[in-house]
Amino acid sequence: MKQILYIIFIVYFILNTISCSKKDSTSSDILDSSTTDNSTTTDTTAPVIAEVTAVTTPTNDTTPDYTFSSSEAGVITYGGSCSSSTTSATTDNNTITFNALTAETYVNCTIIVTDSAGNASSTLSVNTFVVDTTAPTVSSISTTADNQSAVSITDNITVTFSKAIEPSYVTTSTSDTNCAGSIRVSSDNFSTCVKMSSEPVSSNSNRTFTLDPYDNLTFGSTYLTRVTTGAKDLAGNALSSQYETTNGFTTTEDISISSSASDNASVAFGQSYQYQLNIGGTYPADSITYSLSNQPDNMTISSSGLVEWTPSRNSDIKTHDNITITLTTASGYVLTESYDLTVTGTCVSGNVMSIWSGDQRSSTDSSKFLGNITAYTDNASSVKTASQNYNYSSSSVDLTHGPQATVNDGAMFFYNQYDNTTHNYLFYFFGMETGGATNKVSIDVFVANNASQDSNPVDDDDGETDLESQSQSATTGLWASSYTGRYSYGANSDGAVIGPFSNTDNQTLLDNGTTFKIFVDLAGTSSLRTSANRGVYGLTLGDLDSMKYYSKDYSTIVLGNHDNFTIGYKTRVTCE
Repeated sequence: MKQILYIIFIVYFILNTISCSKKDSTSSDILDSSTTDNSTTTDTTAPVIAEVTAVTTPTNDTTPDYTFSSSEAGVITYGGSCSSSTTSATTDNNTITFNALTAETYVNCTIIVTDSAGNASSTLSVNTFVVDTTAPTVSSISTTADNQSAVSITDNITVTFSKAIEPSYVTTSTSDTNCAGSIRVSSDNFSTCVKMSSEPVSSNSNRTFTLDPYDNLTFGSTYLTRVTTGAKDLAGNALSSQYETTNGFTTTEDISISSSASDNASVAFGQSYQYQLNIGGTYPADSITYSLSNQPDNMTISSSGLVEWTPSRNSDIKTHDNITITLTTASGYVLTESYDLTVTGTCVSGNVMSIWSGDQRSSTDSSKFLGNITAYTDNASSVKTASQNYNYSSSSVDLTHGPQATVNDGAMFFYNQYDNTTHNYLFYFFGMETGGATNKVSIDVFVANNASQDSNPVDDDDGETDLESQSQSATTGLWASSYTGRYSYGANSDGAVIGPFSNTDNQTLLDNGTTFKIFVDLAGTSSLRTSANRGVYGLTLGDLDSMKYYSKDYSTIVLGNHDNFTIGYKTRVTCE
């Protein structure tokens, strides 16, 4: 029993000793902690980075620079398709140079900065940029392509490149004819250049540039176009070599037909057809010739493009198909106009006389042409002299062949015997006055280039129609005459006959314009009489409304708006 108690005591002593030792140690630790601070600070803030200067785009620099800012120093990490030998970033702005890049578009380049505590910035995406190292080329030059002829002198010059070009690098000569700028146009191998009205105008997304010459280009000249290496694309790539057209372009007239012959493509038989071909544009006035094809016999075209024709044969009465006018410039440029012309009416034989306004004795002005009339003729059963056909009786004209008198109108026509058509007589008379009132008419008549010696074979009353002068050319043998007509009548009519007029069948005289012409003056002051012994000298028709020309087919030409006019031979109508 004692032994057991002894053992228990020994164990208790040992355990108590160990417990006291622990308590002493704890007291010591508590004492030390009151005099020593072993705590530390941890860095958890990441750098902030941002783009400062983007990569230029497009660029031809294969090692472009890029600038970004960072709020802390650190190590740079690159991502995507870009890298750089610069791996350390400083606080503030950092400019890096990318390692050599190939020509392409870059969309995935990134940068991260990690500080010394291991904190990484957010990923900075570098701006999308294009590296372009391809030199531009000239794709085309138009509308004046190389070796092109018949270019209008008003055309612009257009240059198109293979890619977009920086407009500031596309320049030309605008102040003078010195050869300056990256696009030049010259007709003398670039000793001088065409002055342009402005710098080239861009279009087609800066691929096409148009030059507008300050003045029209010179007709018939050959122009070369040169594009220098001063032209650069948007990335700064210049043309690898100067471009120049080999043969250039040659200018011609700027010309077009501005009229249509089909607008009034019909003509009455025996009447003169006229069509003036009108052209527009810029061209030398003497550089154009005209010709006809598929035209009726005797249709002509003048050097100014006036088409004239009088259908004078029975076979002319039809539709003439595909009459073609051809215009040719001095440089060989050709324009054509084709149309159909219909001749209407029936054939009436006789000499055809033309009428023009104004004095056309020396040469006829086509723009003054008024129309044609056909001469009246008698027949084998009723052959009449001029006097017999006038048939003056009862103080009035009583025609056998001719128009009827009309109240308050003057009538004029030509007459010839059917078996002597080369000799024509001019008939004129004035319509009867209503109520018997007296009317006074005063006219002057001038004759030129008559192969016959004309006179006044018929007169209502003595002294009404007087031959004032007459002479024969010693060179041509042709006659020139002048007449005054002073008439006073009441409830009847008055008038006269002058003739004969011949050379109508002389084609040579017709061709050179020396067939007879009769000029009639109806207004103003007479140039033939200055004294008052002939009554009325102010030329006038008095109360008459107008003068009318009559044709055998009963057509008329009213001359109410013309105070003087000329009549002359045009052609003959035969109805074979």
